[in-house]
Amino acid sequence: MPWVIAVASLVLATLALLRGRPFGSGAGVHEILRLQWVPPMGERLAFQEENPCAFAISPDGSTIAYAVEAGPTTELRLRSLDSHDSTAIPGTEGGSAPFFSPDGRWLAFVAGRKLMKVALAGGAPISLAEAPWFRGGVWGEDGSIYFVPNVYVPISRIPAHGGVAQPVTTILKDAGEVQHRWPELLPGGKVLLYVVGLGTAWDEALIVAQRLDSGERTVLVRGGTAPRYLPTGQLVYARAGGLYAVSLDPSSLEVTGPPVEVARNVYASSLGWAAMAVSRTGLLASLPGDSVARGSVLSWMDREGRGEPLRLPAAHYTRVALSPAGERAALCTGNVISVLDLARQSLTRLTLPGRAWSPIWARDGRRVYFSYEQGATPQVYSKAADDTGQPELAFPTDAATDPEAFTRDGSRLLTLQTPTAGSDALLFHDLSRPRGESTLLFELPYLYQSYVYADLSPDDRFVVYQSEESGRPEIYLRPASGEDRKWQVSIAGGINPDWSPAGNEIFFLSGSKLMAARVRVSGAEPVLGEPRVLFENHRLITFDAARDGQRFLVAEDPNPGAPPRLDVVVHWFDEVQRKVKEARTP
Repeated sequence: MPWVIAVASLVLATLALLRGRPFGSGAGVHEILRLQWVPPMGERLAFQEENPCAFAISPDGSTIAYAVEAGPTTELRLRSLDSHDSTAIPGTEGGSAPFFSPDGRWLAFVAGRKLMKVALAGGAPISLAEAPWFRGGVWGEDGSIYFVPNVYVPISRIPAHGGVAQPVTTILKDAGEVQHRWPELLPGGKVLLYVVGLGTAWDEALIVAQRLDSGERTVLVRGGTAPRYLPTGQLVYARAGGLYAVSLDPSSLEVTGPPVEVARNVYASSLGWAAMAVSRTGLLASLPGDSVARGSVLSWMDREGRGEPLRLPAAHYTRVALSPAGERAALCTGNVISVLDLARQSLTRLTLPGRAWSPIWARDGRRVYFSYEQGATPQVYSKAADDTGQPELAFPTDAATDPEAFTRDGSRLLTLQTPTAGSDALLFHDLSRPRGESTLLFELPYLYQSYVYADLSPDDRFVVYQSEESGRPEIYLRPASGEDRKWQVSIAGGINPDWSPAGNEIFFLSGSKLMAARVRVSGAEPVLGEPRVLFENHRLITFDAARDGQRFLVAEDPNPGAPPRLDVVVHWFDEVQRKVKEARTP
């Protein structure tokens, strides 16, 4: 019996700590408790660079909602911190970016390019609004949800019970503002905090407070992102791999005292999001930077998955593109593009003042084309592969544009356009014309967020692309003429399509597997074989096939057996208060 009492007391004490409440009869000082949270056996946190908002903590600090990998897609699960087990939230397949309602009874999330909500007591998810490229959301106590549905658009507000989304911020383009994202509310719901992207690194962004009644704006922080307001009176934000805090008066919106570091080793993605969540009870959960910053490694692999890593440091490779001759590769790491000499294994970083991504090669191998954030929306630019000269605009457009593939003669460029409203679309741009005359192929109302979206057959007759129109990401074929016919290539999910240089296979990723589907064009109809697994590697991120189709340059996790963990700090508010106070004391 004494042992039973002792164990029960220990369990109650631990639960009280995790829920952020003091325990025992005395009114002692809270002890700071640090621990690591790992998903239950068999689950893997679905963290992606393009979609890093993988978890949330309930307001009372008792529960974590998180996205896990589920084959080629994801699902949301719920786990109470006093339990070893988790439960799936029905209807959340493909879900990500969860955040709780203030009372903890509902969970908002994104799935199928829509902002959704679901009652945690049960029931089917409810669609609220379109959110094709979600960039943050917060659920206010007045029943409004503030969210960023797309890139390069203002923050919108929508009633949580449903209705029409209305913009509440204005992007001041003349002042150099490019994006608004990652909203947060101050107590009372009258002031909205958000991040203003200036087209430079997110460590150089502004954190702004806007009074919702008057629209008056105040710059709180110059150089930070992902704001969080703590009930103890501090504004916390991310910068340079850490969390910093300053005192903030929520009434006057006055910031006082110098910034002080209150947490280290917190991952911040290239989207400006810091992978952290905070409860009202003082519980901090964060994705440690060193578990992600090790990134991926580049390797040559054969069709059986045998190979060795290159002699390069690990990095966040989001796209690899082999040059036409195969002797070099264009790499995207975060928002940086480099050219790799594969024989010498040396890197040349392209000098680009702004953020850039999605590199592909010109047919002659002399220039690299990429999406470059300049002005109101990212446009397609190119630069010499040896980094000489200045970046050159390929053609002007009004929509955010990514290059996907060139035709055989290099005269036309297949691009993906993401307008601020409406559906994404694939287009051809005729680069022989001064303004790159464009031709719409087809719209993509259900584009799955990934790193590679489309490719051309070597004979320019077909486009292979990915879409989530069936409810999960799959690979499809359509005629490059724009004719309204299509064929499904994948069977059990797929992303990152790559047409083999020989033209007889289509490669793609399906969960942890590199797949190949035979393809043969007979007359006007493609004949598709059943996809087969070439090899399985749990952490394949992106790849490109060599000219002979026998080798693949892949980016892979160097330690696939180690699932992402969360660092948890209990009674974190006490530590933040102490550090901020010490920083203000002369």
